[in-house]
Amino acid sequence: MSKALAAAAVLHRNPLSHLDDRVTFTRADVGSISPITQHRVATGMTVRELCDAAIRYSDGTAGNLLMRDTTTPRAIAADYRAPVLGDVLDPAKRALLEGRLVRTTTGTARIRAGLPKGWKPAHKTGTGDHGRANDIAVVWPPG
Repeated sequence: MSKALAAAAVLHRNPLSHLDDRVTFTRADVGSISPITQHRVATGMTVRELCDAAIRYSDGTAGNLLMRDTTTPRAIAADYRAPVLGDVLDPAKRALLEGRLVRTTTGTARIRAGLPKGWKPAHKTGTGDHGRANDIAVVWPPG
C-alpha cells in the first residue's frame, strides 16, 4: 500500500521531468519481493520505472527507493484517498497514478476477487514476509 503513496508523493513533490532521473542501488538494497529491481542493479532505474515497478509489480525495493514509510490503517486510507480521489495531484498526474493502480498486476485473488462484476478497482497490494498482507483500494461501480 505504501508503494502507491510513495509514487504519489514523488509526483506531488516534483515536476514530471524528475521521472527521468536515474536512481542507482546495490544488490544489498534489493529486498525479498523485488521482481523488477532485482534485475536492474547494474543499470539502476529511472524514477518513472521505480514508480511503475512499485505500483504495478509491488516491487518492495522500488517502493523503498522512492520513500520509506510507516503508517496506521486509518492514516493509510486517508492518505490513499487524497491522491486518487482528491485534488492533491493535478489532473494529469492523478490520471497517471490511477492508470497504474487500475492496471496493477498483483492481487487478483484478493480485493479484486471480491468485487462484483464490472466494478473497477484502483488497488495496491501490500505483501510481506511470513504471510503478511495489507491491501488497499478505491473502487468504482459500473457507470
